[in-house]
Amino acid sequence: MAEVAIWSYGVAAVAFAFFALYIFFAWRGALPGGVLFAAVAISGLWAACSALAARGDGALIGTVAVILDVVRAAAWYAFLIVLSRPLWGGWLRWPAYAAVAAVSLQILALMLEWAGLAGTLPVEPVIGAWLTHAVVGLMLVEQLYRGMPSVSRWGLKPLCLALAAGYIFELYLFADALLFSRLDADVLA
Repeated sequence: MAEVAIWSYGVAAVAFAFFALYIFFAWRGALPGGVLFAAVAISGLWAACSALAARGDGALIGTVAVILDVVRAAAWYAFLIVLSRPLWGGWLRWPAYAAVAAVSLQILALMLEWAGLAGTLPVEPVIGAWLTHAVVGLMLVEQLYRGMPSVSRWGLKPLCLALAAGYIFELYLFADALLFSRLDADVLA
């Protein structure tokens, strides 16, 4: 199973790298493009670190991959919020606060895990935090799609479908992990 994970993360890292290069050279200086570039570049770094961690290159690279996963989540949330904000009339609305809360929950869960306090809680905090991340991500995608004028939705469908697919997979993975108190290696690979 480790070989499948290595190849999967490796291919994802290469794909994100090429996509980041494309975005970099096509970028015209607008905020959404810059945030998209950051999200894609961070996702590429996360995938590369995850491939190295799956290969067994040490605990440090695994820790870096987990930290990059939180940063990746924050970057994609920021991208969705930047796209949604004009639809909100310039004001931040509750989805933005939910995104900040989800990332804060992930950071808190990692701190509890690294402090050794996670075992004293009835629910694994890291799994719960990542499940929350998936739910909030789906909410942000839904808010963006629903708030977009109907004439503009067709162009937004590929982005929403791609992000929703990733968040749905994470929802399945972490809901299963929360139910059975362990990550299923077969699902993860």
